[in-house]
Amino acid sequence: MTEEGLFGENVSQLRFVSFDTETTGSGSSDSLVEVAAVAFDEEFEHRRFETLVKPPEAIPPAVIKIHGITDEMVAGAPQAAGALEKFFGFLGYVGTPRVLLAHNAGFDVAMIHGELRRLGAEGRRAVGTSSETGHGELVLDTCMLAKALLPELPHHRLESLALHFKVETGKLHRALTDARALHGVFLGLLGLAADRAAIGQGLTLEALVNLAGGYFVLNAPSADARARPFRLPPRLAAIEPLCGGASRVSITYERDEDCRYITPIAIKMRGFRVYVEAFCHRENIKKTFRADRILKIGRVECSP
Repeated sequence: MTEEGLFGENVSQLRFVSFDTETTGSGSSDSLVEVAAVAFDEEFEHRRFETLVKPPEAIPPAVIKIHGITDEMVAGAPQAAGALEKFFGFLGYVGTPRVLLAHNAGFDVAMIHGELRRLGAEGRRAVGTSSETGHGELVLDTCMLAKALLPELPHHRLESLALHFKVETGKLHRALTDARALHGVFLGLLGLAADRAAIGQGLTLEALVNLAGGYFVLNAPSADARARPFRLPPRLAAIEPLCGGASRVSITYERDEDCRYITPIAIKMRGFRVYVEAFCHRENIKKTFRADRILKIGRVECSP
């Protein structure tokens, strides 16, 4: 199933995989030193995955102070190709439909893509993923989701959210400990999302994606660490091609009694929120609409 095919699924039918990486740094040329994941659904944890990764370079002392992983610890570990083969194999065992979760997902996705890019097309095929598939793993950023659901919190770091939801954690900044903490935090966020965005058929993945302002794709065809494999939520993806044109789109906005017509100008990210800048034909002015408050997108009247 492609990531787009998941949007209509109720979250009760999904399997989730919280994952985390530890690295030699935060740049696109830095390497993995650990990958871990926890597979679960709304009720049960199903399985865990954990592997150290031997990087081609020494781990900087400043980074060792953060996660505690030393060169001696990774000396006998698999290199990136072997570690990622195990990781993608684990995802296969989890089954479908599945959704991946990461806190500040753009970083973890970029680090894995960086390793895949360095492996090349042949290497990607060897680890069970290929640039020719055209599909990838849908990844929700739980930090973006938390900011949308808990804007009153001063911080949205994983440890802050774990404290808020009373999730027991060990020493954070190791991949498995962080993935386990994220499991508990996400269940807390899921409860808040259900209260806010559930409709007749319950809480759908599309509703979560809309709250988070979009999603990432792991193992995108480019597998390029320099690219930002971020996708807009489905409703905004329909508006994006119309931006800058003269077409009119009917939308139902939160608290509106009926639909209004807008001509989209641009889609922008401010902080953690996504906005649609548009000309509002009802009020005859240029306005900015919060994307998560657009409840429905209806008819499109194309310009001549």
